[in-house]
Amino acid sequence: MAVSLTSCLGTDDDGGIDPETYKTWLQQMSGNYYGGSTWQTQNKIYFFNDTITDKNNENKVDSITGITASFYKGDSTLVINGIPGRILAKEIKENDALKQAIENANMQSLKAKFILSNVSGNVAYYLTYPYDITYPALQYNGETHKVTLKFYGPSFGGYQYSQASELHMIDLYLMGVYVDDKLTYTICDSPNNEEQMRKAILQAIVTR
Repeated sequence: MAVSLTSCLGTDDDGGIDPETYKTWLQQMSGNYYGGSTWQTQNKIYFFNDTITDKNNENKVDSITGITASFYKGDSTLVINGIPGRILAKEIKENDALKQAIENANMQSLKAKFILSNVSGNVAYYLTYPYDITYPALQYNGETHKVTLKFYGPSFGGYQYSQASELHMIDLYLMGVYVDDKLTYTICDSPNNEEQMRKAILQAIVTR
């Protein structure tokens, strides 16, 4: 959406990276990413917002700030904190009560496993395998339900460093919404459907 890293993502595992190089990159990219103080360096999530009517934003790209992220070398996991319900519920149609309940719930954290897949110059590419986001007891319409948001995996991420800064770009795709373990809303059921993917993507940009 907003940032692109020139990529070479033809591999789906870490077989092309020797163990020592893999370890070095894992060490380099691990840690906390709180973002900077300027708009350009703030952490953001970009997403499709079909309510945008600005003719200068024909792609209807919106963003939120305030997230943080952490990458852990020990178990190769990443966590994105501070995700508001409004971007998780934005594609829920014809169920205002469920949508509003998610929007009003506490900020969520998304956890994912990651595997480095390729390195080139000062850029590393990785595959992400997101875990579900679950509201175990969400109340709406006078009832309590278990609501789960499932994400497509693997998806792609990229890490770039320079002497001045470090940046991660993580593409996440919402697949669907499950209520009491039953699929209620399909957001994206095929990575080949460009329209679905455009609506499903949450692109996180985090820096330090």
